[in-house]
Amino acid sequence: VVKIDPADLPRLPNIHWLGGKSYAELPAYMANWNMGWMPFALNEATRYISPTKTPEYLADKEFSFRLFGTHPYARKVEGNSADIEKLTADDLKSWWKQFVRPDKSILIFSGDIDAQKALALAEASLGGWTCDTAQPEVKPAEIPQQEKTHIWLVDNPGSAQVQLRVGCRSITRKDQPDYFTSRVVGNYFGGSFHSRINETLRVQKGLTYGANGG
Repeated sequence: VVKIDPADLPRLPNIHWLGGKSYAELPAYMANWNMGWMPFALNEATRYISPTKTPEYLADKEFSFRLFGTHPYARKVEGNSADIEKLTADDLKSWWKQFVRPDKSILIFSGDIDAQKALALAEASLGGWTCDTAQPEVKPAEIPQQEKTHIWLVDNPGSAQVQLRVGCRSITRKDQPDYFTSRVVGNYFGGSFHSRINETLRVQKGLTYGANGG
């Protein structure tokens, strides 16, 4: 059982939150966990269809590329057709074996449960989860140098919509506490439908179907 400061959460590995489970439900739920294998039967990598011709997709892809070039940050989280079509079931199994491992995982309980019960559940469900390979060494890629301001146009003949992207690279999660302040400020300027940007450009002036930023 690990006590975690909420301020540390953004720096932790990927965390999947499970809500709405009572203590009585947890043993049966956790009994189905088998972290040594992929949590689903995977024999064939299914095809992925990406909306590569939509204005939104093209604008997001070009925007990321102009900001980060060939750096991994330029890749869309959901991937793209060209990359995903190259993947095989063996590729996914290999990734799972290397990166989904007990020494890089965190199990969090919250609510009406004490440390003793939480530890017993964890040991019963995950005590046999081991890993026989060394942790993979991951070296973050260098961020490319910032370039001068440019205006880039992407022609998409026949499109009924125009997409605009304006931005630059900014602070990272390492810039504490400014990062969290920037998230709050970004949200009320452009993070929701009732933010100032959307309220002004769409609701008041009718210049766009939607505007956001942050």
